Amino acid sequence: MSGVRMLSNEILELAREPSAEKRRLLLGRITDLFFDGDSERNVSESALFEEVVLRVARDVEVIARADFSARVADEPRASRRLAMALAQDHIIVAKPVLERSPALTDDDLIKVASTMSDEHLQAITQRRTLSEIVTDVLVMRGSALVRRLAVKNTGAHFSQDGFARLIRFAEEDEGLGAGLAARADLPQ
Repeated sequence: MSGVRMLSNEILELAREPSAEKRRLLLGRITDLFFDGDSERNVSESALFEEVVLRVARDVEVIARADFSARVADEPRASRRLAMALAQDHIIVAKPVLERSPALTDDDLIKVASTMSDEHLQAITQRRTLSEIVTDVLVMRGSALVRRLAVKNTGAHFSQDGFARLIRFAEEDEGLGAGLAARADLPQ
């Protein structure tokens, strides 16, 4: 109990300090406390954590948000709202979450792929699996590099329309054509 009280006092002290360094430390301590692995959190505690983290994250530098994103990208208890906020941030913040977060749904990935930079799309192509509805957006909106990366991803699934578009793009992109030829799921 005294350890929790000391950590709570430290968090309160950090919260009173407006400097960027103290905000970075505060974000780290709150994250330590929430993802300690020893206890389950109820819905109210999770919502409070999310709200506090989103507010504190606005006050920290991009590098600190990137460190935080890398830390929570693989966390199954991270909320969807938090994952989306990170996914729509600067690419160095978004990249780990876009590549690995289990909190992001296909709808979230489609929203990011439809509105964010090509670098964000490149990060999405690195996910272990990609559904047809996500790859359809990547193929339509992404650069030649995005298409090549998606085709190279063996966990990516493509619709018939997606494959047809890729074949048309491959007429002018030899690298894409080679990637398509190497896929075991290429339709006849």
